[in-house]
Amino acid sequence: MKIEIALDGQNHQVELARVGGRLRCAIDGVPLEADAVQIAPGIYSILIDGESLEVRVELDGGALRLTVADREWRAKIRDPREWDAIEVARRKLRDGNRFPRPCRGKSFESW
Repeated sequence: MKIEIALDGQNHQVELARVGGRLRCAIDGVPLEADAVQIAPGIYSILIDGESLEVRVELDGGALRLTVADREWRAKIRDPREWDAIEVARRKLRDGNRFPRPCRGKSFESW
């Protein structure tokens, strides 16, 4: 799965995949393997290169607040497939929903 994450306003391209119980991902093209498990609602335990991290995730308006130890980040996650659908709808609204229509007495084949 490919997603885009805006972390404190800086965009990152993230690819995620589960391979045999491990989380394999690439962040901005840099590969990374991790073990991740949800230990409670909104709390995740992540093991990366032998380092254990506890990540707390909370809703913060239209974004997420991520807390690791004493550091905090604001994140917005966007799925490119969702973005494409939103962009198409936005263009339709902006352009007045202009689609070619046949003139009276004409068929699509005569265009």
